[in-house]
Amino acid sequence: MKLIKNTLLLLLVILGFQSCDLCPGERPVIIFVNNGYCNCDVTISENDERHVLGGESIEVTLFSGSYDLSANCTSSAYLNDQLSILEQIGCDLNQSWSTSVELVCGDEYTFTVN
Repeated sequence: MKLIKNTLLLLLVILGFQSCDLCPGERPVIIFVNNGYCNCDVTISENDERHVLGGESIEVTLFSGSYDLSANCTSSAYLNDQLSILEQIGCDLNQSWSTSVELVCGDEYTFTVN
C-alpha cells in the first residue's frame, strides 16, 4: 500500500513539472563576445560567474527575468595573472561594465565584454 501511495505521489510530481511551462517558446539567450586578448569574468547573478577567454565567446541560456550583468577584464580576472606584465597593464586599461536587462522568452542579446 505504501509503495502504491509513493508511486502515485511521484507521478503527480512528474506531471506537475511537465505541465509547468516556464517559457513556452525559446528560452532567452545571451552571447558574450570577447574581442580582446584579456580574459573576462562575467557575473550573471550572485552565484553565477562565467569566464570568457580572450578572442572567444560564450552563449548562456537563461530563464525569463531581470538580470544585473557585469564584466571584469582586468589583470585580476581569470588567468590574466599568467600574461606578461605588459599584457596585464593592457588588461588593467579595460573598464569594467555593468548593465541590467529584462529577459523574456525568445530574447537574444549580444554583449561585447572587452
